[in-house]
Amino acid sequence: MKRLVLLGGGHSHIEVLRRFGAAPAADAELVLVDPSREFAYSGMLPGWIAGHYTRDECHLDLESLARVARCRFIQSACRTLDLDRRVVSCEDGTTLRFDIVSVDTGAGSPAQHTPGAALHALPVRPVDAFVARWGEMGQRTASGQGPRTIAMVGAGAAGVEVVLAMQHRLRTLAPASDIAFHLLGDADTILAEHNPRVRAIFTRVLEERGVTVHPGSAVERVESGRLHLAGGGSLDADAIIWATGASAPSWPKLSGLAVDERGFIRVDERLQSISHPCVFAAGDIAGID
Repeated sequence: MKRLVLLGGGHSHIEVLRRFGAAPAADAELVLVDPSREFAYSGMLPGWIAGHYTRDECHLDLESLARVARCRFIQSACRTLDLDRRVVSCEDGTTLRFDIVSVDTGAGSPAQHTPGAALHALPVRPVDAFVARWGEMGQRTASGQGPRTIAMVGAGAAGVEVVLAMQHRLRTLAPASDIAFHLLGDADTILAEHNPRVRAIFTRVLEERGVTVHPGSAVERVESGRLHLAGGGSLDADAIIWATGASAPSWPKLSGLAVDERGFIRVDERLQSISHPCVFAAGDIAGID
């Protein structure tokens, strides 16, 4: 009997569980490790923020899905990976021997690398934490106690889409409110990795929606209610949202896995670790060579 340990209930692992549920393997034991009993589908997150979907419509019940797949579910997260002994150590003290381990945990927020951001900003990643805080902000806004100024740090696809979705929802909840929205990015333009036509369209949309764009505005430090910018400027905001990309956890590198320059697990075209064949990785945690 071989044991497959799935670290994280991400998109790829949900499909793995679905397939094992449809066609169980007699010679395989499955274990799923995730800190949450639910999986929030990130592709529907902006639609949920905007109020187009209910929470249930964009969440999956991991525990129930694991049960269908005859998979043991452990509500925890990976702390360390012993690749020589092939053992996963979880944050709740559980240890799991494995024959194959697959990592689909998603990524964290780079907010932790900016002084004060982890304490005074709300990162879009991890999604579960954001979902809870955004729900509270919507309730406060509906009762007239919401923020008057919201700053989105990150002018890539996530920052642009989420700030527009937030604006739509809050104006729906409180039509009479006059909330100011700001979008800040390091680059000289929004959506720097997209083509000029896309940038032009969203530049126009942001202007029409009254979102103030601050290109070339790298955030150097965050205090309660204030962003300090590189070069000496600052911006006051009642709520600061962080969407500047993805950050890798430390345990893959500390475990001895080959990682790229940002700390993501290096994999080949089969999503298999280039240094340890017993390890696979998918999603944001993987860096494909």
